Amino acid sequence: MAQTQKKPVAAIFGSTSRELGYFPFPENSFVIEKKLNCRPCTHNGRNKCPEKHFRCMLDITADEVIEAAEHLFCAEVQISSDNHGKNLVSSL
Repeated sequence: MAQTQKKPVAAIFGSTSRELGYFPFPENSFVIEKKLNCRPCTHNGRNKCPEKHFRCMLDITADEVIEAAEHLFCAEVQISSDNHGKNLVSSL
């Protein structure tokens, strides 16, 4: 829904990946993912890990998600106050 309103998005990728077409398009969107040799293991995601470790999700920390959310909030504040409509906060 955020994308339809051209709002920045924080996306968390586990067993799938942005290279498969799931990617937030608005500027200043963030992708949180872990680079692992076993990723992607599926096109649409899984709830069980074929490698039995599920590191693609378990290695993502709450701090990483909070940091992305804070950046999104700051981007929204700056976009609102920018007279030229330019995004002033770059993505992670």
